[in-house]
Amino acid sequence: MLRLLIAGVCCVAFLSSCTSSTTPSNPNDDKTNGNNQFTVDGNGYSNGYWRGYKDEATQIAYTSTASGTGNFVFGGLTTVENETFMLSMLTSKAEVGTFTVDAVQGNAISLVYGDAKKTFIATSGSIVISQYDAIGGRAKGTFSGSFVEAGTAATTITVKNGKFDLPVKAEI
Repeated sequence: MLRLLIAGVCCVAFLSSCTSSTTPSNPNDDKTNGNNQFTVDGNGYSNGYWRGYKDEATQIAYTSTASGTGNFVFGGLTTVENETFMLSMLTSKAEVGTFTVDAVQGNAISLVYGDAKKTFIATSGSIVISQYDAIGGRAKGTFSGSFVEAGTAATTITVKNGKFDLPVKAEI
């Protein structure tokens, strides 16, 4: 009977360790949620699953009154415990549509992270806005791109599977 009990416990332990998840693990899951997230490859990360904070105080989408551009910003944590990031996106228009990363056209993505405040700028990619409500509503969409570290083209990262769901607020 004892052997059967031990075999049963081992079987349960094995099966629970084999469970799969569509979301990679992140030691910061208790502080973040999946509303704003992306995956990073490169510069020491392999499928790094970065998520935005649960607290919407670090999230904003707004329209620049001077230029009409869309501005999207959210902060969060990387897969390294308590390592912070801030992602900023700019689109030439604050409206639903697909925007190809091109600084000349006014479409850009930047990412700052870590204690050293490493800054990466997208050299290619896209921002897709699927919803852009008035103030008090939501801005939703997806993004991806290839990035280089500012000041050196030697360090690169790839951002994929990015999504955002931000509160639309008045211009700051």
